[in-house]
Amino acid sequence: MQITLDQSQAVAVTLNGNDVSSAFHPGATANMLVGLVTGLNLGRNTLAAEDKSLVIIDYSIKGPIVSTSSLPANVATTTTLTGLTVPFVVRPATTQSR
Repeated sequence: MQITLDQSQAVAVTLNGNDVSSAFHPGATANMLVGLVTGLNLGRNTLAAEDKSLVIIDYSIKGPIVSTSSLPANVATTTTLTGLTVPFVVRPATTQSR
């Protein structure tokens, strides 16, 4: 996550009310914090800093992320080895080593 602050100062960052400030470090420009937020609950999560907050929805790796029968027009497709054309969805994954 990238957080842009109103001014350069120490700020508490919380995830669902729990302090996750230690996950953040100064970014490339002034008044910026960058961090990898882990430990999301399935469903709605709230990341907050200063007087701002962001709702993050964590979906099960088993899906569904899109549960409607109508996909957006810009969804890419791919063809499987058996000739079936299916939506092509990429879910980025990151790891953090310590």
